[in-house]
Amino acid sequence: MGRHFGENPESDWGPEQDRKSKIAMKKILDLEHPDFVIFTGDQLTAENMFSNGSDYVDILVAPLVEGNYR
Repeated sequence: MGRHFGENPESDWGPEQDRKSKIAMKKILDLEHPDFVIFTGDQLTAENMFSNGSDYVDILVAPLVEGNYR
């Protein structure tokens, strides 16, 4: 996706981009119906984490949970 979840809400890469990324992930999952999904690299920002990091992991994997990917 090319960006990190959890960027500073005061910056250009805040919650709105998290929301848009989640929508894009859901669309791709709906189109592809993958057998499995692998996340590589780093998905969360470390410098500007404003909440518990596990909150952002929940946001990141929400499209998988909502799509019933187990």
